[in-house]
Amino acid sequence: MRNLRGHRFPHACSPEEAREVAEAVSEAAIEAGLFPVDPSSRNESDLLLGSRLVSPDFRSDAPGRIVLADAARRVVVMVNEEDHLRVQSLTSGLSSRAALDWVTRALEDLGTRLAWAAHPAFGHLAASPYNCGEGTRVSALFHLIGLAQTGRLTSVLRACADYGIVARGQFGERSRAVGAFLQLSHTGADRTGFEAACRYLVAQEREARSIALPTLPKKLEESRAFLRNAHLLSLADALRSLGWLRWAACEGLIAASPRDTDLWTTFLQSGGDPKDRAAGRFRATFLRDRIG
Repeated sequence: MRNLRGHRFPHACSPEEAREVAEAVSEAAIEAGLFPVDPSSRNESDLLLGSRLVSPDFRSDAPGRIVLADAARRVVVMVNEEDHLRVQSLTSGLSSRAALDWVTRALEDLGTRLAWAAHPAFGHLAASPYNCGEGTRVSALFHLIGLAQTGRLTSVLRACADYGIVARGQFGERSRAVGAFLQLSHTGADRTGFEAACRYLVAQEREARSIALPTLPKKLEESRAFLRNAHLLSLADALRSLGWLRWAACEGLIAASPRDTDLWTTFLQSGGDPKDRAAGRFRATFLRDRIG
């Protein structure tokens, strides 16, 4: 998170000022190798959200709202969301240090042309006072279906909370945990506790899956039967079904790989009106065509 010195935060600035911020960031982004991504179409917006490159709260039609990314989409910048800049990097596996390296380099490049709003006592200033300081959040997305199936998920997450780790839904803040997909999130400079909590969670999930594995074939068939007969699927129902399909893919019980099922989540039309029947029909058809 970064905000520009001399400008009001997005929730308080005028449309003209928001556009000024966007223009200044766009000019600086060229030097950083970041270029505009057009999220104006429904399909592109859903793809960006499904890929977790933008947040559910990012409305591209608001004044000064733009998305910037490098060629590989390894680094993505949301402009004028809650703060002037949300710079993020997504990497595979448990690799938060690599993601932080990418973000740090992008911020250094942007900072050659932009001045950040900061205070000697409070650190980087943010639209939300709770986010002032280092301005960094590290998150990891987990699929904890084994812990959910064995009834141990709540107690394990409570243990993670002792490290200052916050559990959130698949799409970040204010999203619900569905299909046993959860983000663990941490703010502050101490990365050691976060990494220790992630390793603990992985070990507990592996143990839970070994215990719950005999229940998987039945759950898989139930999920397949549900998808074959569904003509409309809510996003929540689609994610619940995908949770079982992904575990089955990890165990080699279906032809798809876990990475295939991860890719499917990006096409489930995660944004827009949850009552959109066309989106519900698309989800049902999309998953039915892939379950075999």
